[in-house]
Amino acid sequence: MKNLAIRAGLAVLGMAIPLTWWTMHRGDSHTQSSSRIPEKVWSGGHTLEIEVESTSAATMRVSFSQHDKPAGEQQTLET
Repeated sequence: MKNLAIRAGLAVLGMAIPLTWWTMHRGDSHTQSSSRIPEKVWSGGHTLEIEVESTSAATMRVSFSQHDKPAGEQQTLET
């Protein structure tokens, strides 16, 4: 029973340490925000058409992500 308690404690500690580190050392953010959908995102040239209908108050959010770069360097635009 003592071994089980030790293993559970180590598992909790193993999760707490990285979560604390990531919370305190966020690093550079590659996320941008915009209050409107831009005409052109980064160096793109493709067309995107979004059509929305609503009969009540609503919020629309669109996210663009660039996945051709390594993890941690990928850009994100949230509108």
